[in-house]
Amino acid sequence: MNKPAFQSNGSDMRYDLNSSVQSLLLPAQGRFRDLIPQRINALEACRINIRIGNNPEAALEEVIGLSHKIAGVAETLGFPKPGRLAAIIDQQFGEALNRNTAASEIWGDLEPKLVALIDELALLRNP
Repeated sequence: MNKPAFQSNGSDMRYDLNSSVQSLLLPAQGRFRDLIPQRINALEACRINIRIGNNPEAALEEVIGLSHKIAGVAETLGFPKPGRLAAIIDQQFGEALNRNTAASEIWGDLEPKLVALIDELALLRNP
């Protein structure tokens, strides 16, 4: 009997990949990890620009765009926590951006989530 590709690991909605699927994902996981420093730097730069009012709407758009990319692949590659955090940023703040809400109006709610995402990404960096 074949082991399923994904197995539920309790109520946290995390999935454990079986070894054959895991080995196929190693190159993509490595590339994801390789991009982490670049993504952290971009997210931190956006964070600073929003805080100091340097074109905050453009910085918010970039945060949402990067979060969308991270959310789209992180969980698939076996990194559920940053994937979920990125999805929250993408969904909640993307909707606000679509309503033309000013970055200053949502920054208080966004910044802690952005910091949490950056921290989770930092834990995944290649040594």
